[in-house]
Amino acid sequence: MAREMVLGVAVESWPALEASQYNGRMRFNIRDLLWLTVVVALWLGWWTQRREALRQRLDDRAKISAQASALATREAEIAVLQDKLNTVKAEERAVRDQLAEFVATQDDKARIDVAPGLFYRVATPR
Repeated sequence: MAREMVLGVAVESWPALEASQYNGRMRFNIRDLLWLTVVVALWLGWWTQRREALRQRLDDRAKISAQASALATREAEIAVLQDKLNTVKAEERAVRDQLAEFVATQDDKARIDVAPGLFYRVATPR
């Protein structure tokens, strides 16, 4: 190591190692270790964020598929209820038509005597 005086302070400098002087040891100074720490911290932060984003994406896909299956189930239930409602409406129309026909027939029977002795009025028409 060479010692120099810079502004009244003794400074030691490391001489450049030649290939014949390299004894298998690697030398690191604080700056190199700090740079390595920064690089590892950035990579670790990126990797953690990416892993969390992937996990969130998978959770979102699972929620969406669950909601889609629930929606399909509800749509099937709605279709069944709609069919039942249409059936009930058709039956209601048929019953109303039968009732209207029955009332019209009763009014006609009340007004017209079909044959004497076969049809008796129970009440007078209003």
